[in-house]
Amino acid sequence: MTSRTSTPPPGDASVYAAPSPRHGRGVFAGRAIRRGEVVERCPILRIPARDRRLVQKTVLKPYLYERDRGAAAIALGLGSLYNHSFDPNAEYELQLAADAVVFRALRDIGPGEEVTISYSDDSDLWFVPRGDGARSLTRSASNGRTSGRRRAATEETGDGSSTARRKR
Repeated sequence: MTSRTSTPPPGDASVYAAPSPRHGRGVFAGRAIRRGEVVERCPILRIPARDRRLVQKTVLKPYLYERDRGAAAIALGLGSLYNHSFDPNAEYELQLAADAVVFRALRDIGPGEEVTISYSDDSDLWFVPRGDGARSLTRSASNGRTSGRRRAATEETGDGSSTARRKR
């Protein structure tokens, strides 16, 4: 559990961005968040495969969510700032039909605690994680929605469902 000692920004924001001991910036709870509660609903911008190489040459590269056939997406709001943990306290649900990703609490999250998701298992990471024990990915797809315990980049499977993966 990573907690911040500084005070969150004024207002009643459920989450806020702040420096993280895990990796650069992270997302932190601005108030108590209960298990099963939606932490944040973020719109996504779809990036076609033909444009992805161009975007990867910019400062946006670390925030891309991989999608099928070389396409990508960027989550707006705080959606691209959630850090990885093998013991996450949140998960995501990618809703392609709504062009959105929804983050939901897996357990109660205290004020000031960093909200994390699992990007993947050990074999699929592109960085060395700090401090978490290994834990494998949990993923399910139904009715055109994908949920998982990692950051999402999407692959549409042809049947309306999708899988997701985030690369930094």
